[in-house]
Amino acid sequence: MSFNHLLNPGVKRREVFGWAMYDFANSGYTTVVITAVFAAYFVGAVADKAEWATLAWTSARLGGVG
Repeated sequence: MSFNHLLNPGVKRREVFGWAMYDFANSGYTTVVITAVFAAYFVGAVADKAEWATLAWTSARLGGVG
């Protein structure tokens, strides 16, 4: 099945595939940074290892889910 008729004029399938691969890789990287790296930074540096830091980070992340 060909989807070439769905592309804008001048856009090649190769370009779409390249963008899809970039987006796939970037999504994984962003997920790791937000869930692991930035969480550790927030708890350790921003909140100075306070008892409430993990709860605050978790609550902030869950507040964005809707």
